Amino acid sequence: PRRSTRHGSDDDASPPRCSTRPLDDDASPPRRSRSDEQGVHRKDGRRPVVAAAVEIAPKSGLQSAQALREENERQRQREKEKFARMAADESGIGAETVHRDKSGKRLDPKLERLRKRAEEKKQREKLEAKASWGKGKTQLQEREQQRADELREMAKPFARHADDTDMNQLLKEEIRADDPMAAYMLKQREKAIVASGRTVRPKYKGPWPSNRYNIPPGYRWDGRDRSNGFEKKLMLYKNKASATKKDAYRWSSENM
Repeated sequence: PRRSTRHGSDDDASPPRCSTRPLDDDASPPRRSRSDEQGVHRKDGRRPVVAAAVEIAPKSGLQSAQALREENERQRQREKEKFARMAADESGIGAETVHRDKSGKRLDPKLERLRKRAEEKKQREKLEAKASWGKGKTQLQEREQQRADELREMAKPFARHADDTDMNQLLKEEIRADDPMAAYMLKQREKAIVASGRTVRPKYKGPWPSNRYNIPPGYRWDGRDRSNGFEKKLMLYKNKASATKKDAYRWSSENM
């Protein structure tokens, strides 16, 4: 038998086709007409939706320099007006700068400034201490003491009398090599230093070979010279040159 067509069968399982006739229960939103854009109210009584202002795209193609300048000026003016209309929290006007570390953690500017100042001060003190140690701490103290003594002497009158306290004290503290009481005075001076609570380092007691810097040996030195003899030869050369100079002067002034 001939197979019936699809449209003529009553047991068609296909979904119904969309009808082209208009439906009264249309759920789609109402369309906007030209009258709505011009401000005319719609029949349902609702206010028309006004479209937002759309920025005009810059012209493309070949343009003159004057046209480009005018277009750039208009673009800057539009951006300026746009930022002027924005709120302060959106545009960032007057907002405080946010500082963050490498991990992204927010930092307090005041605490950060205090920390940087403390680090700079610590670094400056370290450099000053390093410079003072490089120049010699004892030498710096001696120069400062000498400068203070010179300033004190400059404040005194030019004429000195026999009752000058500072001069008499300086002459009393001076120890001369030919003084029979020199050893006793050195011992008394060391005892006074120990009694004052200052640290006294032990020193070598006895004769030792001279050197160009007049540096004494350590207090544990056993008396043996273990150098290569350079200092001894240098001191002999200097003493010989000094003696030769004195002899030449005496010879030149002998017949005068």
